[in-house]
Amino acid sequence: MIIIALALALWTAGPRQDDPGPPVRIVLDNSTASEAATRDQLGRLLENPAAGRWIFHPDVLVKDGAIPHSHPVVTMRTGEPDRELIANFLHENIHWYVSARKPALDAVVADLRVRYPDLPTRFPQGSGDEYSSYVHLVVCTLEFQALREVLGDAAAVDVMRFWATHHYTAIYAAVIEDEQAILSLLEAHDLSNRKMGSAHVIPSPASEEGVPRSGRDGGSVRITTGER
Repeated sequence: MIIIALALALWTAGPRQDDPGPPVRIVLDNSTASEAATRDQLGRLLENPAAGRWIFHPDVLVKDGAIPHSHPVVTMRTGEPDRELIANFLHENIHWYVSARKPALDAVVADLRVRYPDLPTRFPQGSGDEYSSYVHLVVCTLEFQALREVLGDAAAVDVMRFWATHHYTAIYAAVIEDEQAILSLLEAHDLSNRKMGSAHVIPSPASEEGVPRSGRDGGSVRITTGER
């Protein structure tokens, strides 16, 4: 899927338009009112500078009725409350982070298979297949860390508990129960959130060359908007 931003309506989430925070381009699928509202909602949420270092893909597609997913472009659905929308956005960006580090990811997955040999894999307890379910233990643990930074501890726990009743229920329950143990495995393989300060935004085919790096302390997010 190639996304072309046609109408560039630029606004900044930080104090200056030339602030070197990570860029995000939000594109609407059909330019509906609900898609435009979600674009504006996400833009507002990304004014939080803590979100900056968790952005690993520069393009976002907002689409009515979509199931949120990461590839080939981060895709968000409409009609989500603030906390669920930012959680989905962070989750799908983290998929880009871990997929770009597949040797380390596979090493963690091997360790997780030993630690959780009976992890449910069928949806909604798991994510549909064995490998993906173990990958989601990684992604959801990092999502928890991202939510702690962006929303604070109490709200992060609330979101994770809600997800544990909504989808990937066994995965989110394991993350809540065993967060520190999983984080230790991630740190052992250089996949923890402590490593994200050196991570680069990963461009899509529609992205400009040489997009800025996501800094350890986040920074403002430069947002452009457009239509498909």
